[in-house]
Amino acid sequence: MASLPFLTHLGNPLLSSIIISILIFSLAFGLYFFSRGSAEDGIRELLFEQQKQEQIENTKSLSNRIESDLDRVVMRLELLAREPALQKGELTSQETSTLLKQADTHINSRITPIDTLGLLNSSNILVNISPDEFRSYIGLNRSQTGYVEEVNKSWQPYISSGFAGALGRYIIAIGVPITNLETGSHVGIIATAPLTAKFFERYGNILNVNAQFIVALDRDGKYLTAAPPELVGKDFFGEEVQNFMNENPDVYRLYENAVRSGEPGSAVFDAGFGERFATAYPVVYGPQGQIMTVILSTPTAAIYSEIENALFVQKLQTIIILIAATSAISALIFFILRRNAALERKVEERTSELRIANEELRVHDKVQKEFINIAAHELRTPIVPILNLSELLYSKVLLYSNVKGQQQEQGQEEQREMLEVILRNANRLLQLTEDILDVTRIESHTLKLRKERFNLNDALLDVIEDDRKQITNANVKVIYEPGNSVTVIEADRRRLTQVISNLLNNAIKFTKEGTVTVTTTVKRKDDGDAGGEFVVAVKDTGTGIDHELMPRLFTKFATKSYQGTGLGLFISKSIIEAHGGKMWAENNNDGDYDMKHKGATFYFTLPVVDTN
Repeated sequence: MASLPFLTHLGNPLLSSIIISILIFSLAFGLYFFSRGSAEDGIRELLFEQQKQEQIENTKSLSNRIESDLDRVVMRLELLAREPALQKGELTSQETSTLLKQADTHINSRITPIDTLGLLNSSNILVNISPDEFRSYIGLNRSQTGYVEEVNKSWQPYISSGFAGALGRYIIAIGVPITNLETGSHVGIIATAPLTAKFFERYGNILNVNAQFIVALDRDGKYLTAAPPELVGKDFFGEEVQNFMNENPDVYRLYENAVRSGEPGSAVFDAGFGERFATAYPVVYGPQGQIMTVILSTPTAAIYSEIENALFVQKLQTIIILIAATSAISALIFFILRRNAALERKVEERTSELRIANEELRVHDKVQKEFINIAAHELRTPIVPILNLSELLYSKVLLYSNVKGQQQEQGQEEQREMLEVILRNANRLLQLTEDILDVTRIESHTLKLRKERFNLNDALLDVIEDDRKQITNANVKVIYEPGNSVTVIEADRRRLTQVISNLLNNAIKFTKEGTVTVTTTVKRKDDGDAGGEFVVAVKDTGTGIDHELMPRLFTKFATKSYQGTGLGLFISKSIIEAHGGKMWAENNNDGDYDMKHKGATFYFTLPVVDTN
């Protein structure tokens, strides 16, 4: 009977209410933590999938950039091989040494740092080299060097695997044959060696393992760059590296598929240095096929870092609420319900933001696919005549090799015309490549200007004269009306020439008959002080600007047909804005475009330079 008073107290309505409230409170918080944990897991999973897709695309893009830069080095060496001095076999002349130094400077400053740039004669003897401090190596026989043997076998450009150079720096070698274009005889080989560490650090982090970093392996599985750098030159599949990686099977499978089979892939693994997410993509060069593999490795903690602070704050608030609940259970239950609703709204907002981001990614993917279609058409247009004329030229070389006199001269003239078409279309391919690289620089904010002071009218006159020579339509005339004042500007002359040439080419292309007029004027400040801006106008009498195209005229891929990639005006406007100027366009008779087709005018401004 001693327990009866206790039972009596339990029967008290207030006590029962408190107990029920505590039970409800506990149940509510249990449901709260469960729903919040599920929401957090959903957000983490969604962020990870988003990062995964983004990193896969970034790895592919990185592979393409590496391939493009290596191709630019090869193209620069091939241009050097066509120089008259090298064609004549004058590999040791002063003129050749000067050309070699110029090419060395160009590659180092515009593409990638290199170890040396050298010339081998037809006997594979090093006869010339840049820079001058390495001239003590002249006279070395490089016949037994791997990449030299490969060039001599195929007589095509060759990119080697990685190896330690004479100075102990890790490099890859690039060899390009020198062939006399008239006789087809073997003159020698141009060879250079990009420094792997300097080459890859241009694309991102290669040393800090606590952030996303780049790993690269050559076709043999040897590290071209690695963190830690002591692994450079080591075989990934060797015992030493596998011990370092704790023989992790996920890492091994990813690298094996990418290096040995050329298959892109991704994996989440922990090799003893924390969990990471890695994506791999092969780098392919021409007939050589896969020459290396590039890998992006990211700590998974970095993927989740964006929401961890918010989640920590939420957890701290929950603890405070739990402590306060002992004094006001009923009020706290109500407050928790409100907090739970607020958290759900935040989760919904975050989920909505992620949905919007995914939708933007889908739109971006659609734009990329449209651009690929346009670029494919642009690339196919010059490639087809290059291939057809190359095959026809080869057959005519065989035909006219045994013919003399007038027929032989006629054959040589036909060959010259074919070569002009091939070179013209090859230059179109080069220009398309440069446009895509310029867009990459603009979007990554790495577009650099090399400013100098010069006369704007002189620069305009040079471009106009060049474009006049290329006009094939006799019904179109280019008129230049310079202003009377001194037009000294401070700008990147090459980039400004690129802008003017693009505007002129567009005007000429869309003008079937009439004139293209270029004018310059000066707008001074209203207060009369020094300064102001130059206004350059390019006016044509062509078809004008389509009203549907006008709102997005200066955006990427803005085009109404397969004539061009739609990158020129985007690049031009970005260059002008980088100089502190503006660019815009308008139809000459705005509102009457569909009736009269009186053409359009493109304007851009540049700041005036105080000549004092």
